[in-house]
Amino acid sequence: MRDFTDSIKFSVVRDNLEKNNGRICCEICGKELKSINECHFDHIEAYAKGGKSIKTNCQILCLSLIHISEPTRP
Repeated sequence: MRDFTDSIKFSVVRDNLEKNNGRICCEICGKELKSINECHFDHIEAYAKGGKSIKTNCQILCLSLIHISEPTRP
C-alpha cells in the first residue's frame, strides 16, 4: 500500500505535536503548519525504492517541499 493509513497519520501528527510543543511543523524546514490540511505525509525512504508505508518511514512536510526530489533533500 502506497498511502499511509489514517491511524499512522494520526500517530505521526501526535508525535510531531509533542515534539514541537503543540505545533505541527515540517520535519525539514521547521515551518509551522496551521492545520493537518497543510501537511503532506511523505515516505522518508521513497516508496519507489522499497520504502514501506509504516510509521517509522513517515514524516510530515509542508506543501512547498513535496516536489523536492529525494536525492536533493537535506
